[in-house]
Amino acid sequence: ALRTSPSAASRALRTLAAHGLVRRIRHGLWAVTPEPLDPRAIVTELTRPFPAYVSFQSALAARGAIDQIPREISVASIAKPRRVETTIGTYRIHRLPPELFGGFAERDGIAVATVEKAIFDYVYVACASGHADRRLPELYLPATFSRKQADGWVERIRSPRS
Repeated sequence: ALRTSPSAASRALRTLAAHGLVRRIRHGLWAVTPEPLDPRAIVTELTRPFPAYVSFQSALAARGAIDQIPREISVASIAKPRRVETTIGTYRIHRLPPELFGGFAERDGIAVATVEKAIFDYVYVACASGHADRRLPELYLPATFSRKQADGWVERIRSPRS
C-alpha cells in the first residue's frame, strides 16, 4: 500500500513499535492500536484467506458453558490444521469440512460458535482424529440450548456408506 520494499516497510513498523504506536503480533501481522487487543479478534487473520471462528472449549468458556479457561484459543476453519504462537496468545486451528463450517454468531465483532456448535465441533474433531475418548469438563447448558440444532449438525456429516 505504501509502495515501499518489504525491508523498508519492516523497518518502519519496527520504528513505530519502538514508539508504542504498533505491536507485532507475529511475522507479517501487526496491530495498529496501542490498546490491549482481545486475542480472539485475530483468528480470521491467522487463517486468511480462509474463514474461521472461535469454537471448541474456547467458545464454551466464552459463552459460560464451562468454568475452565483454556490455555490455547481453539479455532474452527477450513484452513489446514496447525498450532500458531503469537505475542498475544497461542491458537490451535482445527480443520472442518466446508459442509460443517458454520454455527457461529458475532459477539463484539468476534465470530464465536454457539454452544451447540462448539460441542458438535469438539466431538466431531475428537472422533475424526481417533480420540473419541476425549471428554469435555462439566458443562452448563443454557436454557436456550437446542438439541434440534445440535442434531441438525450431526445430520450434515457425510457417511461413507451413503
